[in-house]
Amino acid sequence: MFGCGTGRHFSFVFLRRFASLTFLFGLILLGGAAIARAQTETVLHSFVGFPTDVYGSSAALTMDSSGNLYGAYGGGAYDMGAVYEFVKTLTGYHEELLYNFGSVPLDASDPNGSVIMDSAGNLYGTTTNGGGLGAYLGAVFELIKSSTGYSEKVLYKFSGSGDAGDLPTASLVMDSAGNLYGTTRQGSPYDRGAVFELINTPTGYTEKTLLTFTGTSDGGSPVGGVILDSAGNLYGLAGSGGANQQGVVYELVESYTSYTEKVLYNFAALRGAITYPVGNLTLDSAGNLYGTTLTGGANGNGTVYELVKSSGGYMATVLYNFSSDEGETRAGVTMDSAGNLYGTLLTGSGANQYGSVYKLVKSSTGYTFRELWSFQGMPGDGYYPWAGLIIGPAGNLYGTTELGGTLQKGTLFKVNPNATRSGVTLSPSNVDLGTYLAGTTSPPQALRLTNYTSSTLGLSSVWISGSDASDFAVALSDTGTNCSTSTSVAPGGGTCATLVNFTPSIVGNESATLIISDSAGAQTVNLTGTGFKLPDFTLDMSSGSSSSETVKAGSTAQFSLTLTPEWGFASPVFLTCGGAPLHSTCTVTPPQMVPDGTDPVGVTVSVATSAPALAAPRRPDFPVPPPAVLWLTFLDLLGLCTLGLVSRRGKARLAWLAPLAVVLLTVAFWASCGGGGGSGSSSSLTSSPGTPAGTYTLTVTAASDSVAHSTTLTLNVK
Repeated sequence: MFGCGTGRHFSFVFLRRFASLTFLFGLILLGGAAIARAQTETVLHSFVGFPTDVYGSSAALTMDSSGNLYGAYGGGAYDMGAVYEFVKTLTGYHEELLYNFGSVPLDASDPNGSVIMDSAGNLYGTTTNGGGLGAYLGAVFELIKSSTGYSEKVLYKFSGSGDAGDLPTASLVMDSAGNLYGTTRQGSPYDRGAVFELINTPTGYTEKTLLTFTGTSDGGSPVGGVILDSAGNLYGLAGSGGANQQGVVYELVESYTSYTEKVLYNFAALRGAITYPVGNLTLDSAGNLYGTTLTGGANGNGTVYELVKSSGGYMATVLYNFSSDEGETRAGVTMDSAGNLYGTLLTGSGANQYGSVYKLVKSSTGYTFRELWSFQGMPGDGYYPWAGLIIGPAGNLYGTTELGGTLQKGTLFKVNPNATRSGVTLSPSNVDLGTYLAGTTSPPQALRLTNYTSSTLGLSSVWISGSDASDFAVALSDTGTNCSTSTSVAPGGGTCATLVNFTPSIVGNESATLIISDSAGAQTVNLTGTGFKLPDFTLDMSSGSSSSETVKAGSTAQFSLTLTPEWGFASPVFLTCGGAPLHSTCTVTPPQMVPDGTDPVGVTVSVATSAPALAAPRRPDFPVPPPAVLWLTFLDLLGLCTLGLVSRRGKARLAWLAPLAVVLLTVAFWASCGGGGGSGSSSSLTSSPGTPAGTYTLTVTAASDSVAHSTTLTLNVK
C-alpha cells in the first residue's frame, strides 16, 4: 500500500526517473555549481549506477572495526545488483565492487537488504530474485573473503513451495553459532510470509521454518527482518494481521529447538494511535523495543514509539509525533550509548521536502526532536534518505540517499551530530520553484527559519526583492508557525515557516531573493523559476506592408503577411480567406504549410475584383426570314405558275397585273415582320454589374489542430 519492501523498489523507479529530469534542469539553471554545506553533513560518494557502480541504497550500511562501510543494492556490471565496500583512507573513502550479481547462470540477483559480517569478514545477505531454476523467488548468499577477494556462494534458494515462503527483502541476523535468521515477505501456505532459520552445519546450511504467518491474529507480511536478544529470542514486525488488522510486534520465544510466537503489541488505525510499522526494531539493554510508524500519532504523520518491557508484558509509549512539516519516515531508529535515537525522514512538506536526519535527545522528561541536517535537493547534495543510519566510532552518522548527488543516482553521506549550530538559519538556501506555463502558479514551497541563538528572535519584515520579484509571492504557511512581522521565534532551536510560490509572466529563467529581516540581522533565500509557453505561431503583416489596399473594380489587391513559429511550433497549418465582396475571389498562397519551428514563412493574400460590363447586340451573317414570309413566297410561286397557264389561253393583260400584285403583297408583309433583319437591335443589351464599390473587411485565418490565429485586412473598391 505504501510501497514498503519490494514494492518500494519497483515504485521508486518512476520517482528516480522523474527526479532525474528535474535534476538535469536544475543543473542547467545553477550552472553546475556545488552547494555550500554546513559542517553538519559531508557527501562521501555520489553513486553513478550501472555499469560501474550501484545506486543509492534503501538499506542501512554495515561498518567493520576499521571503519570500512559495506552495502548491497541494484546496479553493478550486469545491472542485477552488487555488493560494495567503501574502504576508509586518510583522505576519505574509496569504493570497490566486491561482487556483481548475474555473472553466472541462475545467479542470485537484486539485493535489497543490508549485508552482515561474521568475524572472518565474510558477508551475508538476501536477494529478491534469482537463485532458483525458473522460479526467481529469491536467495540467501554468502561472499567468502579470501586473500584474492570475494567469491559468492548461494546458501539457499526460495522455491515458493513449503513453509519458508519467498521474497526475502530484509537483512539477516546471525547468532554465535553462525546460524542465520531472516524473513520472507510473501509465500508459505497462507501467502503471508514466514520467519526462517538457516542452520549452520559442517556440510552447509539447512533451512528451518520457525513461523508461518496466517494473516490473522498472529500477523502477516513481515516488515524488515528480525533482531536477536542474548537469550536467543527473536523480535520483529508484521505489516498486516493482528487484532486490528494493522500489524503486530511479535516475539519468537526460543524453547530448546523450537520457537513459540508471542504477540507483544497490536497496531491500530484509531485516531491518534500508532499504525503501519516501518523499518526494523531496536532493542536496548533492558529489553525495551523502539520503532517507527509511517502513519498515525497525534498528527497522523507517523511516530517514534517505545514498547516498555515490564513483568506484565509490554506497554506502548509514543516518544515523538512527526508533523507534516518534518516529514514521514520509512526507516527505524538507531540508539547511541546515552539512549538518544537517530533516524531519517524521507520527505516533508516544509524545508524538509527533500528529507532530513534527526535526533531525539533523551532527557529525564522525555525526548526532544532536533533536526541535524535538511537535505537541499540541489546538485551535489543527496535527497530522499530511505535507509536508516549507523553510528561510527566517533559518533558520526552514516547513511545513503536514493537520489541526488552529481549524477542523480544517490549519495553516501556522513552527518556530524555534534556540529555546533549558532545564529539564525533560513533553509533551504536556494529554492527552485520549477518550470511552469506563463500565467499559471506553482505549488507553494515552504522555508524554515530556525533560531539557534539564546534570545527570542523578533521579525521586522518578510519580503521579496529583485527585478523579477513581482512573479514570486510570499504566502502564509499552513505547517507550523508562520513567519510574519508579529512572529517571535523562541531561542535554542525555535522555528517559523513561510511559503513561496511562482507565477511566471515571461518565457525564460527568473530569479529573486526572499529576505526575512529580524533582530539578529537579515536572512536570505535565492528563488528561481522558469516560465514557458506552449508551441504557437503568430500571423501578422509583413514588415513594410499595409493591412489596407484601395483598387478600382476589375483590379487585383495583394497583401503580404508573415507566419512566425514560436517555441518550436512545427505542425501543419491551413490558411483560408473570408469576407470577400460579391463578384470577387480571395486566395491565400500557400494554402497550407508546415513551419520548421523557427523560421518565418511569407504568406500572400490576393483579392481579384471584376469591373461592370455590357453584352454586345446579336448580328447574324445573313437575314433570317420569318416563317410567314416563307409561306408567302411559296404562294407567289404557285400564283406565277397559275398565271403562266392563263397567259397561254390568251389573257395577256391579266397576266402581267397578277404577278405584280403578288410581289407587292409579299414585300409589304415581309417589312411588317421586321424586314428579315436580325433578331436583336442596339437597344436590347444584357449587363454584368462587377464588384460593388465599398469598404470590405477580409479575415485571414491560419489554423492547426492545437491553435488558430486570424488577422483582418481592409479592401476599398472604387
